[in-house]
Amino acid sequence: MKNRYSEEQIIRAIKQHEAGVKVDDICREMGISSRTFYTWCSKYAGLEVNEAKRLRELESENSKLKRLFADKLLEVEAIQSAVDGHHLHGSLLIERIEKNFCAHPI
Repeated sequence: MKNRYSEEQIIRAIKQHEAGVKVDDICREMGISSRTFYTWCSKYAGLEVNEAKRLRELESENSKLKRLFADKLLEVEAIQSAVDGHHLHGSLLIERIEKNFCAHPI
């Protein structure tokens, strides 16, 4: 999902709250719920804009690495299955990989 607010806008809103502006006023001005605001606070509080951008970049890179890891696990399982002489149906193989992947998060 594309975030409609930049890191600068989010951090500015959090700093407004820290300066004494009420959450309801900030939420009304930005057109967001208080839940969204507090989610932002839990993620971005204490960060400067450059740190928030770096966090987003690292999260994106982490996501790509997880997908790459899952793809490699799938390849290894397929090769191991072929070597062992077991020919698993595609969906069963994918289910097995997902189970293994979820059991060992990065």
